[in-house]
Amino acid sequence: MIMLRITCLRCLDVKHIRFTCLTMHSSSNWQKSCVHTSVSNYKTIKEMRELKRNKGVVKPVFEIDHVPSSVRAVLENRKLENSEVKVDDGKKEEMTLQRLKSNLRSIQWDTNALIKKANESAKHDDHQMFKNNENLDGFTETIDLDLDRHAAKRRRKSRHSESRTQPDPSIPISDIPCKGCGANLHCQQSSLAGYICSTKIKSSTIEELNDTLCERCYLLRRRKLTLKVELDEDQFPKLFEKIRSERCLVLLVLDLLDIRNSIPKNIVDLIGPKKDLYILGSKVDMIPKDGNGFLERIESGLLGACMEAGIDVHGSHVRHIGLISSVTGYGIENLITKLMTDWEVKGNVYLVGHMNAGKSTLFNALLRSDYCKFSARSGIPRATVADWPGTTANILKFPITRPMGWKLAKRAERFGKHRSVYQKELELRRSKAKEGNWKYASLADMVATTDFREDRDIEEAYRELDQYKGHDSAMYEYSKNKILVKKKDLPVKEKTQFDIKKYERSTWLCDTPGIKNTESLLTYLQPDELSVIIPANIMMPRPFLLKPGEVIFVTGLGRVDYLEGNSPVLITTFVNSRLPVIDCTLAEADKIYQENIGKDMFMVPIGDQNRLNEIPALVGKEFTVQRSDYMTAAADIQMSSLGWISVTVLFGNEGDEAKVKVYTPGGKGLYIRCPSLLPNTHTFKGTRINHTRRYRRRKPLV
Repeated sequence: MIMLRITCLRCLDVKHIRFTCLTMHSSSNWQKSCVHTSVSNYKTIKEMRELKRNKGVVKPVFEIDHVPSSVRAVLENRKLENSEVKVDDGKKEEMTLQRLKSNLRSIQWDTNALIKKANESAKHDDHQMFKNNENLDGFTETIDLDLDRHAAKRRRKSRHSESRTQPDPSIPISDIPCKGCGANLHCQQSSLAGYICSTKIKSSTIEELNDTLCERCYLLRRRKLTLKVELDEDQFPKLFEKIRSERCLVLLVLDLLDIRNSIPKNIVDLIGPKKDLYILGSKVDMIPKDGNGFLERIESGLLGACMEAGIDVHGSHVRHIGLISSVTGYGIENLITKLMTDWEVKGNVYLVGHMNAGKSTLFNALLRSDYCKFSARSGIPRATVADWPGTTANILKFPITRPMGWKLAKRAERFGKHRSVYQKELELRRSKAKEGNWKYASLADMVATTDFREDRDIEEAYRELDQYKGHDSAMYEYSKNKILVKKKDLPVKEKTQFDIKKYERSTWLCDTPGIKNTESLLTYLQPDELSVIIPANIMMPRPFLLKPGEVIFVTGLGRVDYLEGNSPVLITTFVNSRLPVIDCTLAEADKIYQENIGKDMFMVPIGDQNRLNEIPALVGKEFTVQRSDYMTAAADIQMSSLGWISVTVLFGNEGDEAKVKVYTPGGKGLYIRCPSLLPNTHTFKGTRINHTRRYRRRKPLV
């Protein structure tokens, strides 16, 4: 029989405690073990011996593994009682009248929310039994057995949703932004950005609302559904007035798949003629390589489009021009290094550009990089990213790290350590691309974060992680005190809350709402159609040989007619590889279009006649292309957000003309680009497929 006596030590004023434990072994011998510990700051005899033996270096008196759980519980309890909260009187916040009113409103809001939650939890179960078909209003479901109607429903529908929650206009708009799009949360009108259910906003505390997504962001992230909402366009003049008035840096994000149309009109007047500017061409990973120097040609085309828009690219205020991909990470690390060394923290940084230019994706990439302050990385949620234009409804921001010398040194050290890993990853991508896999032919780079904590803090964090190692089980694991417990009983790790008061003196990177692009076709499309139109990977070129009087359709939104010319032309399409491209003659083109528009043959647009009436009719524009070389594309013709085609006149003399007519809905976004962005189209053309106008595609260049 083992007797254990536990004495309450709370009221005893003792300096040392000696615990004696009796342990019974298999040989029926009792072994006596003693543990010395100190409740206060006095040294025990064993500690003094250890201190003398180690010449002043204090080592732990005992390992925690050998301490009985009852002893450990007493010590932990005593430690908690003796701990005191230290208050720094020098850092007390000044309690102004406005701050007091704000705190009182927050307390009142939280109290009402808690009362509403308590009332809802006290309600009885709403499930009821119905008899004799009584009170069935709202619970009945109609099943349509019409076969024709059922067959029509089998078509792919647009994943567009409507809000079904009841608004409450009596509750004013809050000043708490949605963590996904930045719009202020409210329950007044479901068609406005930032709307959430009135029941949810009433029963949520201030802390819970700070971690809440609006209804549109929730459907976009969790269910891949889209709500049509109205954006406040009155905020743009205020935003650009603020940008003009303060010293800041503007990152102008342009879509390389539609360069000229992605430059906002009067951008120089909006931000100011001498505003510090970075010009960034995004989505460079979508463009296939056509030979050596293709990045220089893309940058040259970007500069030419900016000069035509009135931007002085050679001025001193244009501090950087670069090509990036926020998805694959290409150019992101170079951009961060440029921002840290060139701009530092001289002022706020604003991301500006059209809708769907890639601003929010770039914001998320910079948020999880060294450009964001290390202490704020985990507390700021990422921006909502979707194909639907106008996802960001208000300003989203994060504090910029201060680029001290030791931080730049740590960054350089990380680059040196991981350079071999980067090279191995890139070589693996190149090897797969050489085998013919176009997915790995896109430009990519590695983006990582540097741990800017001090070495002792990093060691302490790893030491805490080591305490949890040992037992590996799906149900059980060791807690911090080396006790085997169920995983569900372990305390849940609290989310890091972002406190903006700590960063009041910081500079910020701000993601702004996208400017509406009047030349874009995306505003006419539904979410399912957008997912098909917008490329998710590199655009694989498709070459076609056309003679005068022949036509190709790029889905139901684009059409190319070869009208006149003395030579066949090579038309190379650069659109999403999922889109169908149909070739036919000019005589049968109208009939094919009328019979198959809205059906599976063209894929986009999708729907019946009512849906087709929402999209403008195809309107064409004629372009004249002059021959330069049979192996070189003479010009590109942009078809708005759909993509572009390259025209190569194969035979004849230099200067021979070929007349082409290109159609888009309403004639939107049509323009010619000369010289071509990717002139070496022969690198994409393989052998011709027999009895067709198509060519096989070669393996990608890497």
